[in-house]
Amino acid sequence: MEIEKGLAGVGANQVGDGGTTKRSMAQFLKFLSDSRPPGVYVIATCNNISSLPPEWVRAERWDAAPFFVDLPSNQEAKAILDFYRKKFGVKGNPKDMKGWSGAEISSVCRIAAMMGTDISKAEDFIIPVSSTMKSEIDALRKWSQGKTIPSTITVTIGKNRAVEI
Repeated sequence: MEIEKGLAGVGANQVGDGGTTKRSMAQFLKFLSDSRPPGVYVIATCNNISSLPPEWVRAERWDAAPFFVDLPSNQEAKAILDFYRKKFGVKGNPKDMKGWSGAEISSVCRIAAMMGTDISKAEDFIIPVSSTMKSEIDALRKWSQGKTIPSTITVTIGKNRAVEI
């Protein structure tokens, strides 16, 4: 579950839960800031970080600044496709995976397996989120600039060693 779904309504006037959600979230914030035992890491996903209250994204709540995971690059999409082709035992390639998410790549392979056909015939059943939610994705990309760490970055270690993480 994405964290913003779990926090839905925390700042609003909760009706019917007697303040349980607000108290639970306050306790979790305290845990993030003060109570974590050594070696305990909390990882959360979020589809729209801009919907989180500021107290959830401030420094020292998490072990690192938020990462922004964009749609896969062509190279990443090919690796994802190779994985799911093998998993579902299907052959072929979509005509164009530009803008496809990993879930859409998985879906086209699953549909091809279900239909007993080549991937190129199953792709008619996929409409990428990059098409259906283009303005929202563009806005999220713009928002993330300078506020998040890209999910794929190159870090220089020592004098001549660069590592992609």
